[in-house]
Amino acid sequence: GTGITAGVLGRLKDIASVDVVEISPTVIEAGARLEPYNFGVRANSKISIVQADAFRFFSRAHVSYDVIVAEPSNPWMVGVENLYMPEFYRLVQKSLSPEGTYVQWIHLYEMSFDVLSGVFRNVTDVFPYANVFFVGSSDLAIIASNQPQGAAHTQRRLHEPFLAAVHSRAGIDDENELFLLHLFDQRFMRYLVAQQPQPLHDVGHPWIAARANRARFYDQSISPQELMPLEADWSFFAAPGKGTAVKKVLSRHPRLMPQCLVAPLSYSPLCRRFDGLLAWLAKLEVPLFNAGWYQLLAYNELRHSGLIDADPKFLDSVRKYILQPHAGTSPELLRASAVLLLREYRSDGLTAPALAAEVQLKRASVLQ
Repeated sequence: GTGITAGVLGRLKDIASVDVVEISPTVIEAGARLEPYNFGVRANSKISIVQADAFRFFSRAHVSYDVIVAEPSNPWMVGVENLYMPEFYRLVQKSLSPEGTYVQWIHLYEMSFDVLSGVFRNVTDVFPYANVFFVGSSDLAIIASNQPQGAAHTQRRLHEPFLAAVHSRAGIDDENELFLLHLFDQRFMRYLVAQQPQPLHDVGHPWIAARANRARFYDQSISPQELMPLEADWSFFAAPGKGTAVKKVLSRHPRLMPQCLVAPLSYSPLCRRFDGLLAWLAKLEVPLFNAGWYQLLAYNELRHSGLIDADPKFLDSVRKYILQPHAGTSPELLRASAVLLLREYRSDGLTAPALAAEVQLKRASVLQ
């Protein structure tokens, strides 16, 4: 695309060389017009630009890379679906150093669950470790590797002046704020695949382009909330140090992130995520209402983010509230709250309280 990713990588002192593989000569030519924004890609002697198809490039590559970043166009474009096949991922894996990292962009706009599940299946079939981050209004970054991913390298990078300045343009001022953008790891990717089983998308049976075109035609999309169902296990959304990092961010900025006051950044993924967490925290501070449904949703989201720990007392208070007479509250909402309450008990490992609550809720005819 614009060459910004390559330009950033080429400016890092400990990166010896960057190979850019671009199939379109027009895009390569356009890169020269974007020099003020892509950190001088064409002028950087460390960066080599190769006009080639990525699939063919890696099938012939005999170089080991520490980082491979794939930013393919949308999967309905001709030939792009090849970059979501296991054959391609295996070529990438073969071209990575033992501790190398593969990063792939994927969007949620004009996207369906079957296509996303097909991509997640192929990534996790090849790479044992992966983490997914929210990096745009409808964009995800999949970070996959053969080794577990730690936070120490990220912390070191963000203290480098150049990268700190680049991240500041996105509103990220310290490494803790990055955890606000973390969604889940390979365990949830596999969970989603199990919930949305699809045939293998490979060279012998390609189907992602056709279904992506259909999702585009019908203007389908997936919101982050839809992506992470309430019944999923908490551990899918964990990451080493995530809870501590998110708590530090909220401790440092209990009401407002200063960078989010700047108009362009106020719509950034970081600021939207931060504002969302503040809204969920506010819901936990008000008295229970509507069968505790909104407070349970807040509890669920805040547990996903690692911001709060398991709170049996809160769950018990919701249970007692649901069991009280509720004039004007529909039985359907009471039942939905009861079901979510039991899920929260079980997700927190509170098996005995969950069983006791289930008995009480059935005895009170809230659950059938």
